[in-house]
Amino acid sequence: MAATEGSTVPTGEAAERFDAFAYVELFGHTQVAGRVRSGPYGSVVFFQIDVLKPDGSTDYTTLANASAIFRLTPVPEEWCRRWAQNTWRHTRPIPCLPEPGPADELPPELSRGERYGRDGDEED
Repeated sequence: MAATEGSTVPTGEAAERFDAFAYVELFGHTQVAGRVRSGPYGSVVFFQIDVLKPDGSTDYTTLANASAIFRLTPVPEEWCRRWAQNTWRHTRPIPCLPEPGPADELPPELSRGERYGRDGDEED
């Protein structure tokens, strides 16, 4: 299948392994734009989406299963940069939680000893 002139839709061998800039709508009302590449992760094919900052650099990377994608629209890189300028402050990913520390650093209300008593028995 040949692409029409000016089309950004990959064809032939490029369509088997997707690598293009795109606007991606995921289930859960999430929308991102950036470089999208498909690839195997274990036994499943995922789409790696490098979401852009307004300056065109990568802000963050997310992986999406093909079944989580509602719509994928190939667009020029410049379109992704303009989209990032208009939405960058509103589409931040969920922040990563810090690594848990030793048990003695937990607040008393979260430690097993305080909640269930020192013997592991529930308090009355």
